[in-house]
Amino acid sequence: MQNHTPSDPLAPTIAWFSSVTAGYSDSEDRMWLKLVSADREVVVWATRRLLTALLSQAEQFLRGENAEEDWIAKHAQAVAPFLDRGGDKPPAKPDSVKDRAQPVGLAHEIQLTRKGDRYIFIFKTGQGPFGVPCSEAESHCLLELIYQRSLTSGWDPRIHWVRQNPTAKESPNDL
Repeated sequence: MQNHTPSDPLAPTIAWFSSVTAGYSDSEDRMWLKLVSADREVVVWATRRLLTALLSQAEQFLRGENAEEDWIAKHAQAVAPFLDRGGDKPPAKPDSVKDRAQPVGLAHEIQLTRKGDRYIFIFKTGQGPFGVPCSEAESHCLLELIYQRSLTSGWDPRIHWVRQNPTAKESPNDL
């Protein structure tokens, strides 16, 4: 599905996707995000700096006026079904999941916006913008997924509002 931004006739076309899988490449020291729609799969690469900034800014954006303890409880409740299904676990074969997808390059910007009751993640690459609309609960799950991949990658983004993964390796900075 593609859509032009109606308010700006010169805005680039956004390719829309309905699901995201994430993994980490040791050789690239980058995370890959496989975006999937009914007729297309693409892989967007993202750096530690960009994803850590997304996680940090997402708290401010999604939290709104909620108190920190309310926000943490809301996040835990939103991701509980996702975690129960094992959605936060890395793919069994980290690179095989993305093999069939079209590579679209490194994201240079990730925007998180809201339109009505949907949160929209837009990954901007040299080949254009790629969007993933999410409900509030799905937004929490996507952020949890990115956070868990960051931990297993050894990045340690130091985001305190997401669940700590008891199986993740401790960072030397945590000692």
